Parts: sequence; C-alpha cells; structure tokens
Amino acid sequence: MGQRLVVNIMKDGEAIANAYYHWSAYTSSAAAITNEICEIYEDTKRLARSDLELAVELLQATGAGLNEEEWNRIHTMDSSLINEIELHNCIDRNHGLLAITAKGIEDNESWSEGSVYIDIATEEVNFAVACYYYIEEFKREYADELMPGGWLYEIETVEEDPFEDVEISTFHEVVKFIEDHPRGAICGGDVYLWVE
Repeated sequence: MGQRLVVNIMKDGEAIANAYYHWSAYTSSAAAITNEICEIYEDTKRLARSDLELAVELLQATGAGLNEEEWNRIHTMDSSLINEIELHNCIDRNHGLLAITAKGIEDNESWSEGSVYIDIATEEVNFAVACYYYIEEFKREYADELMPGGWLYEIETVEEDPFEDVEISTFHEVVKFIEDHPRGAICGGDVYLWVE
C-alpha cells in the first residue's frame, strides 16, 4: 500500500503545487524531504521569476517530476504560466509525482496519509506527519507501554511544542528534535509519537 506523503507549497491558503511520495509519510522521511526543501528555499526564491516557478523548483529538487497524466492536463493550461519553467518527468511515485494543475493537486492530496504545508507567503511550515494525542487519551491508550520496561517508559517531557510556529528557516530544529527524541515527546497537555 505505501505510506503516502504529500508536500504542498502554499500561498494565501491555496496550494500552488504539490508532490506525492509513495513511501515517505513516516516522520523521519517526511522531515528529511521537508528539510531538503527548506535548505534551498532562500536561494531558489531569489532566482524564481514567479510563485509557480518557486514551488516547482522546490519540489523538483526532491526528485519529484510530472507523470503522463499531469503532462496531459498541463497542455490545456495557459502556457504563459509555465513556458519559462523547466519541468521534469517523474522517475516514479517513490521519488515524487509533481502536480501543478488544480486536478493534479487535488488527486495527490486525496491519497495523502501525511501532509506537509509550506507557505511561501508567511514562510511557515505546518508539519503534520506524527501521531498526536491529548495527554489523557495517551495515558489511557498506552498505559502498559508507559510502565517500566515498556517502549514509552522513557518518553521525554519538553517545555515547548516543537511543531508550533515553525518557520522555513528554522525547520532544521524540528529535524534535530525528532532525532533527539526517538520515542516522541510529551509537550504540556499534548503528546507526539512518530510514524515509523
């Protein structure tokens, strides 16, 4: 079946482009792809001539490309939007299926089992590839695992929510947090467990 990730490049609440990755909706995999985009964001933004070109270049840098269906949909678009953008063919769905048409973006999102939203207007990242619980629910559901010897016995409590107010320029801190907290984390009344 896969574990399907969709990374959306957003502006004003709308997806400009997105990419579907068949095996990447695991917390660490999704964080790596998101970080790859965030690391090249400033340089890519400086060179891009439009929001669409910026979105395409960011997603293509991860290996995503257009499949035949999306190419066919693009041929019906206003060519002035894309005639100066170098578009790549997809390798396969594991490397990423890029979508820039409304239908392609919608199709990709419909398959998502984990989503990331990168907003180029606010330069914020909404990373939604983790299991989220309220603390009471978590303690009920994982009571046995929280006992000595259980896999969550040493889950760490942290002061600040690592996924709140994340910016493109600071996303590397989220990657480090995930690496440093292999079991997940308790953040006040909330709990995050990683999808792995």
